[in-house]
Amino acid sequence: MNFNSEINTDDPGIDFENYSLEEEIAKYDGVTPQGYQILVRLFVPKKVTKIGSILLPESQIEKLNEDAKFTNLTGLVIKFARGVYKDEELYKHTKEYCKVGDWIQFARASGHSFTHNNMSSIYITEHKIFGTVKDPRTISRIKA
Repeated sequence: MNFNSEINTDDPGIDFENYSLEEEIAKYDGVTPQGYQILVRLFVPKKVTKIGSILLPESQIEKLNEDAKFTNLTGLVIKFARGVYKDEELYKHTKEYCKVGDWIQFARASGHSFTHNNMSSIYITEHKIFGTVKDPRTISRIKA
């Protein structure tokens, strides 16, 4: 699966200046994860148009934005399915990996990506989470 081809390029992302968890969750009314799935709103980084004070050519802007788009795979936890973290034996030592409202990181091929009302989203299984971060804007891709 080509993950980037699944992403809605018109998704404006979350407005961090006017961000409300309750409003973000409400945007997903009618979308319900099942089984052991977690519904995640993908973080959309701001589009690059210049580096410092240097304006870039359109071709380079497109390349930089394509490279940055979802390469960090960070998202906001919106909803849990009923079965998430209910296996007491499996999670007796680690407990839950995250909660609704956490920003999480996960692998590129972790789940099923889709858009809902122009919002880039993904269902991931409960154990596919690598970690949590306080602010997804602080995360960037390491280029080899």
